[in-house]
Amino acid sequence: MRVGILASSLSRGGAERQAALWAAACRQMGWEVEVLVLARGPGEYSVPDEVEVSSAGKRGALDLVRVAQAVRALARRVDVVAAFQPYAGVFCAVQPLPAPWVLVTGMDPRRFADTSRVPAWALGGALKRATLRCAPTHGLAECHRALGLGQDGWEVIPNVVAPEGFTSGEEPRDGEVLWVGRLVYQKDPLLAVAVAREAGLRLTLLGEGPLREEVRQAGGDGVVLEPFNPEPWALYRTHRALLLTSRYEPFGNVIVEALAAGTPVVAGDCDFGPREVLADVASSRMVARDPGALVHALQEVVAAPPSPAVQLECRERAQAFSLDALAPRIAAVLERATRQPRDSARGTRGPHRRR
Repeated sequence: MRVGILASSLSRGGAERQAALWAAACRQMGWEVEVLVLARGPGEYSVPDEVEVSSAGKRGALDLVRVAQAVRALARRVDVVAAFQPYAGVFCAVQPLPAPWVLVTGMDPRRFADTSRVPAWALGGALKRATLRCAPTHGLAECHRALGLGQDGWEVIPNVVAPEGFTSGEEPRDGEVLWVGRLVYQKDPLLAVAVAREAGLRLTLLGEGPLREEVRQAGGDGVVLEPFNPEPWALYRTHRALLLTSRYEPFGNVIVEALAAGTPVVAGDCDFGPREVLADVASSRMVARDPGALVHALQEVVAAPPSPAVQLECRERAQAFSLDALAPRIAAVLERATRQPRDSARGTRGPHRRR
């Protein structure tokens, strides 16, 4: 089978990393893979050497027609398209495609405006028009159903941890608390600064964003600010705990990346990721997203010695999100899409046929 991966880019984002990892998963299944990005960016995540990557060259609104044409051309060359995030899905939804397509979303549909300037109705329309829809958590899938964004055709496939994220060797954990993410309102890095200060613990923040200067001023000497790094694995394995302070988190890639490094997590309860990912992980904590609760949980986790048993539990939980574990599930969804009846509004009914 030949698979087309459609993404805004392959750099600097969780969805972008997942697009690259789905390409690797399809290659692991022995399939041909082609990646089309709307635009190239710096520090792209790697894909297998056999995967062809091309760009639609999007720079602004004047390029939208050309991008749509590039998406249609991709669909002519493949058996199925996997479009990452609703924005990429819009280019599939606005035109009849000669191949079925799966929309892979990690966005909370109640908060589209937080991360996209595209009207919510357009993003919702893309979700409704997809052949199948895929979310990383059951809670996120149910949220879409409750909003009428596709009652049927939802699959749940957790986000994949990059193979490089798994570590087995033991290194000195000289760092105390690590926070990873975009320095934006949704992720609430200022809460992380306040919690670490109250807990009396050193904090390292890894990321870029509009709140960087405000975070720097609030943190003072007790906070280390690291720039975005597409390969953050060393920081995960040299800290005692990961702190998650997001106001909402449809999945939370940083949670499973920390676990893969043997690092326990302290997370404030939020929709939807921590509730599902951290279930039954005894060495981690999910508490109310409240400064006092987070301070107490963080002190408790950091005070516990980084024992082999704790690290083993974290890594065993992370194995459920490995490429080996999830590649067959990704393949099953894409194969199912090729067997779905075509929407009469989009083309001829009946099983998909190559053109």
